[in-house]
Amino acid sequence: GPKKFEFFLFSDAVMYAYKQSNGKLVLHRTLPIKFADAREGSSRPELVKDNSQLYFHILSKEKSFDVLVENANQKVSWLKDFQIAKYEAENVDPRRQSGIVDNNTPPPIPQRPPSTSIIGEEEHAP
Repeated sequence: GPKKFEFFLFSDAVMYAYKQSNGKLVLHRTLPIKFADAREGSSRPELVKDNSQLYFHILSKEKSFDVLVENANQKVSWLKDFQIAKYEAENVDPRRQSGIVDNNTPPPIPQRPPSTSIIGEEEHAP
């Protein structure tokens, strides 16, 4: 069966971790959001016939994943949050990122609280 991971979406990265038998989460990998994308559906639709509407696909140069979420609202939220985070990561002013602020520089972008999903299947990027 699929490997189970918890995915966390931050303003600049997607992180995923696995749960040990003692319940502790162990970070498996961090993917910079600038070099990743999220798309509707599965990379292998023939394997997910029953729950295909609950899948989305994360693609990056390093890894590619099918992610199964609990419900359609969670998927819509994840995809929307991912696109916002990606836009912000690609369009951030370097002065804001470094903390250099003057009277003409808007305040830094706050860190987005993590979004999580429950099950993901790890596979190599195409």
